[in-house]
Amino acid sequence: MYAFDKNGTLVGKTPALFGKAVGDVIPKSALEKSVGETREAEKITPAGQFEGTMVPNESYGTAVDFLHMPNSYLAIHRVYLGNPKEGRLGRLASEDPAARRISYGCINVPYAFYDNVMTKHFDGKSRVIVLPETGTLEQTFPMMSKAINERVVETPKPTEYAAAPSWGEAQPGLPKQEQIGR
Repeated sequence: MYAFDKNGTLVGKTPALFGKAVGDVIPKSALEKSVGETREAEKITPAGQFEGTMVPNESYGTAVDFLHMPNSYLAIHRVYLGNPKEGRLGRLASEDPAARRISYGCINVPYAFYDNVMTKHFDGKSRVIVLPETGTLEQTFPMMSKAINERVVETPKPTEYAAAPSWGEAQPGLPKQEQIGR
């Protein structure tokens, strides 16, 4: 996982744990379920752009919520250690990407990363961008398709950014949270 500040400067990167199932879209069958009712094939970290909000959380102290469903939500939070048999700390240290697939769809990060990066730079509303793993960027971010196909990309000068993420308010044309969970 990569974390950027509001100016687009990389402030940290870390291994992370993601949803147990491979995919870019949460199945409709999972949208109304609680965490306990979710089947293995439905435990997906969905691709897309979401508004993240740092909120108090009973289990993790705080979490960056980024997708709310009727009976559950997805968030970036400190690694869950409630079930030692899952070996989540060892999975974070693994070089095998398949080993990092264990969550219900939340993004789990090491405590030190969360405490030293997330709590310092994620202080309200920000963007959470999850890249696709089975689809294309154009499928996940259709508003980019025209720009990708028509634009010549030049290497930025050292003082420029190739892309400057916007933080806070939604931008016209960007997919809304409801559209991502289709």
